[in-house]
This record gives sequence, C-alpha cells and structure tokens, in this order.
Amino acid sequence: MNELSFSPHSVSPLFRAATVSVRPPEPAMPAFTSLALRAASGRLTHRLSLVDAALTQHTRSVEEFVHRCLSCNEHLANNLAQRIGGALR
Repeated sequence: MNELSFSPHSVSPLFRAATVSVRPPEPAMPAFTSLALRAASGRLTHRLSLVDAALTQHTRSVEEFVHRCLSCNEHLANNLAQRIGGALR
C-alpha cells in the first residue's frame, strides 16, 4: 500500500499565500426600511395590476376590431362572389 506523505514544503507558495476572508453577517434591516419596502412593493403591485387591466381592455378592443373587420370583409367577399357568379351566368 502506498503511503501519501505531506509536508509544508510540498505545498505550492500560491496556496500558502492565499488568505481567507470572512464577512460579518449583514445587520438586520431596520423596521422603517422594511415597512417602506413593503409599502413601495404594494404600490408597485397596484400599479402593475392597473397596467394589466388597461392592456387587457386594449387587447379586447383590438380583438373586437379585428373580428369586426374580418366579419365585414367576409360579408363583402360573399356578396362579391355572389354578384360575380350571377354576372357570369
């Protein structure tokens, strides 16, 4: 069985020179900051819901407009086809 030997001289100088830094834990967030963040988050959520509602309404309006245009065009196309067909008879 091979035995592994270790000595400080066999360690690379790069590893010996490496330092390890430990950061102290972050201080707890002050209560005022926490409340302010929650209030800002609530306002942002409310504004986002208003934007979402406006976009949803706009999307519905566009869908209705497109549907009306397609319905009108289909009606016009059917009338034209009937008239052209009648004219060719």
